[in-house]
Amino acid sequence: MKWICRICLALLLMSGMLARGAFRAAGAPQASLIPDEFVAGLTGWEQSGVAAFALVRRDGRTAAEISVAPGAELKYQQIRRITPSVHEGDVYEASVEVRSEGLADGTGAYMALEYLDAAGERAGIVHGPVAQTNGARGWDRLAASGPAPKNAVSVQIDLVLNSHGTAWFAHPSLLLTERAEAWPELGSRLRTAAIDLQMPLNAHFIGLGFHAFHHSFPNTPTEMDEVLYKRWRELGPTFVRVNHNQAWDRKMLDQMADHLLRMRETGTQVYVTTWDPPVLHTDDEIAAYA
Repeated sequence: MKWICRICLALLLMSGMLARGAFRAAGAPQASLIPDEFVAGLTGWEQSGVAAFALVRRDGRTAAEISVAPGAELKYQQIRRITPSVHEGDVYEASVEVRSEGLADGTGAYMALEYLDAAGERAGIVHGPVAQTNGARGWDRLAASGPAPKNAVSVQIDLVLNSHGTAWFAHPSLLLTERAEAWPELGSRLRTAAIDLQMPLNAHFIGLGFHAFHHSFPNTPTEMDEVLYKRWRELGPTFVRVNHNQAWDRKMLDQMADHLLRMRETGTQVYVTTWDPPVLHTDDEIAAYA
């Protein structure tokens, strides 16, 4: 069974590489494709949403300021800048420094790297860290990176304030870190692939595993026995990660315990992580939460 799984995994990895297209990564220049500093009127940046936009000096930096008034509807107020001539498989990295003040709702100040198609519609997006605490204690550097998907013709950096309050953004950067080059065209002749099971790519590979959610949802005993547990025994995963929530009552904890006991029957190594933990800053806060 294990060697069959390994063959399937290898084929999946191969098909995944082929699905990205006939491209290979190559080095790319590291010069930013956009200016490092904002200029008067935030020229070159489109402003979106009901907010006050301004160019200011903050802590020795030339910064783009976005302020969202208390009564304004939160609709991802932002400034954004588009860079054209993107090709499928190109990898871009965007970054910016952020400082915030008075954010008590919404999702805070953050940035995103967005890929657009020829019609200007989103073809893909990669977010940097999204949190109300971004920049709350000083300047934070946010970054996001990812490959351009199929149909992408341009890349856009979004600097977003989705909270009531004020945020400042400084020193934006957009780098092309990998250029996708086409593989040589070899025609339509048949290709073959050899799989050597005695030559693993990772010598420490111990088996396939999962992140499981089924313990978090209600299911009938029949559904559990005839579907979930039956498939679990057939797969026999090496490990599994499951979430718990500190707000669960005894009924939910008992339900989870039953799942863990069933998983143990297959010899699966289980580790548990906390879902949606609070943001903690001091040892005392961490100890109180624990």
